[in-house]
Amino acid sequence: MAPVSDKLLLVTLRRGTVWKMPCRGLTSPLPHYLIVLNLAPRSDEVLVMSVVTSNIAHRRELARITRNPPETIVEFGPGEYAMLDHPSCVDCNSLVTMAAVEFQQIARSRSATPCDDIPQEVLERILAGVQASVSVPANIKKLVGG
Repeated sequence: MAPVSDKLLLVTLRRGTVWKMPCRGLTSPLPHYLIVLNLAPRSDEVLVMSVVTSNIAHRRELARITRNPPETIVEFGPGEYAMLDHPSCVDCNSLVTMAAVEFQQIARSRSATPCDDIPQEVLERILAGVQASVSVPANIKKLVGG
């Protein structure tokens, strides 16, 4: 796959954009779907992204242990997001932050692929989950808006 051009990167970088890419800090080296959550991702120096995972039961248990509300685990599947082939979730208590410069470098590489945007209804549930989380710091919530 060809690298993403600067023009395509600017067009696709907005709240709700989904990228399939590797991400440092995750236990698996395989690419994951990452959803951009920033209110203003083109101008922010740090991007806040949620990670799509199929490990729903584990994420529910982690939320329970950390005393986060159930709505911080946002579940959805292929019926709501066609890029998926099985039920998945976003753990709004465990977000990925990445310098915008690093994101741009990865996005321009052959290891990153822009995907269809997450549906607005799912995005709104994720954003509400972030705001409901007791684990997400205030500065990150501010970048996400709300």
